[in-house]
Amino acid sequence: MTLRSDRHISQESIEDADFLAQGILEPLEAQLGSVAFVCFWNCRTTPLGLNGLATAPILKKYQEPIDDIDVLIIVKSIISGACVVKTNLQHLIQKNQPSQILIVAPVIYEKAEENLRREFELAITEMFRFLYLAKDSDRTAEGEVIPGIGGMIYERLGLNGQTDKNEYVPRIVKDRRARFCSSILG
Repeated sequence: MTLRSDRHISQESIEDADFLAQGILEPLEAQLGSVAFVCFWNCRTTPLGLNGLATAPILKKYQEPIDDIDVLIIVKSIISGACVVKTNLQHLIQKNQPSQILIVAPVIYEKAEENLRREFELAITEMFRFLYLAKDSDRTAEGEVIPGIGGMIYERLGLNGQTDKNEYVPRIVKDRRARFCSSILG
C-alpha cells in the first residue's frame, strides 16, 4: 500500500506505543516526511459477560497538532472487543474527517470488525480498512483471545497491570514531545 500526502495521523494506545507503533510510525515518516502522532491512556472496564458492554474511557492523551487529515491509522497490538479502538476513534473523528481509516493489529478477534462497525454510521464504516496478520476465533470466559498474543500485554511488557500501565509514559511520547518543543522554541 502506498500512502501519499502529508496529512496522516497515527493513533496508538499507551501499551502499544514504544513497540508496535514505533515500528509502524518510523517507515511512514520516512515515506511521508511527517505524520501526526496521538497516544491515549485508556482505562478498560470489565465487560458484563462476553456480550456485555465494555468501555475504555480516555484518562489522558498526548496529541500533536492536527489540522486536516486524509488517513487515520489506529494501531493496536490485539483487538478483541474493540472498545478501546471505538473510544479512541470516536474521540478523533469528532473534529477530524479523514477519507480513510486504517485499523492495524497483528491479531484480531473474528467478531471485532463486526462489533466496531455496529458502533458507527455507515459513512464512517465505509472508510474502515482492517490490516491484521491473524484472526482468532476462540476466547476465554474472561474474553481473552486464544492464542491471541499469548496473554495479557501489560505483564508481557513488564507493566504490573492496567494501573501501572496508565502511569507509564512511553519513550516515543517523551522523544516526540521533546522534538516538538524544541522545534517551537527554535
